[in-house]
Parts: sequence; structure tokens; C-alpha cells
Amino acid sequence: MKDGDISNAVSPRLLVVWEGLIALPPNAADTSRITSWVKARRSGKTRATIDSFTLNDTMAKHIWDVTVRRGYSVDTVTFLGAEFLPHIEAWIDRYDLPIGHVTNESPDNLARRLAYMPHVAAVYDPEPSRRYTYGGKGRLMNPESPDFFGVK
Repeated sequence: MKDGDISNAVSPRLLVVWEGLIALPPNAADTSRITSWVKARRSGKTRATIDSFTLNDTMAKHIWDVTVRRGYSVDTVTFLGAEFLPHIEAWIDRYDLPIGHVTNESPDNLARRLAYMPHVAAVYDPEPSRRYTYGGKGRLMNPESPDFFGVK
């Protein structure tokens, strides 16, 4: 807002990969949860598969921080498949996270579309093999110690 005028500027968006950053899959030490996750995934039970993920509390705090103090909007992208979208949205609502949109893309398709998405400031991904997939907008993030722009 400048001189009493309402601004129509689009706030920059951060894209965060849902699986591995916001939601953590069952860890290898919890064999019963791994077994139930594999069974649910194989049998096509999408809700049970999504419900087996746990919230990354540290990441949730950083998402709230970056939206409130820095003025960024946060969206999430999943690579699991379109059939998981309604369950992921319900999962995000259950934890009351300030996430705007949930989309399903392949990493390569997202990388191609980023050229036409000037409102996206960065894509945060936990997978080292996709480090350079998103060009200059790609950021590798450690799920145990997330870091948006050096904010800890």
C-alpha cells in the first residue's frame, strides 16, 4: 500500500514438496507402520496411505514463520499422484497449515512450467537427485533442519 492506495502486487510463492518435507513417511524403525503403509499403497487405499505420514513440526513452524513475518505464500506440490490430492488437502486442513494450493506434478513437468510461473520464488525439495531439476528456483532442503532464506 502506497499513499493510501491498495496494492495489487502478487505476493511471491514458495513451492514446498509435500512428501519428505511437510509430511514425513513412516521411518524404517517403525516396522508396523511401514508394513501398513506398503499394504495401503499396494491396495490403492489412498486415505490410509496419506494418514500414515506424520507432520514435520519443525517445517510447520517455519511455514508459519515465513508466511507471517516474511509475507510469502506457501503452496505444496506432490509427486504421489492426482488420486491423493483430496486426502492431502484434508491432511493439511487437519493440521491447520497456511498452505494455499496443493498440486500434483511430475518433477520434470513442474520444471518446464516454472518458466511461466513468475510468482514462484523458489521450489523446496528434500531429494538430492532433483537438486538441479528446477534451475535457479530449486532449493535442496533438509527435512530435519529446514531453512527458508537463512531463517532458523
